[in-house]
Amino acid sequence: IIMYPNPATRGIVNVDIPLVFGTNVQVQIIEIGSGKIVNQLKINSGKTEISTQGLSSGVYVLQFVSEKASEVKRLIVN
Repeated sequence: IIMYPNPATRGIVNVDIPLVFGTNVQVQIIEIGSGKIVNQLKINSGKTEISTQGLSSGVYVLQFVSEKASEVKRLIVN
């Protein structure tokens, strides 16, 4: 999974999810300090945008899970 820009500064982060994940990808955005899930969404593989507008500045973990694959990425929001 490719995620950019990181740090996210303009309210969105672009995500490129490989086709190996299939079509239904669950994303959880987790605040690293508290472990709290601050957002959950479902997206398709390929290129998409995820909004960071409701997130406070800090470090987050994005967990991508599908029936075929899973991956965890770290995101910094400024």
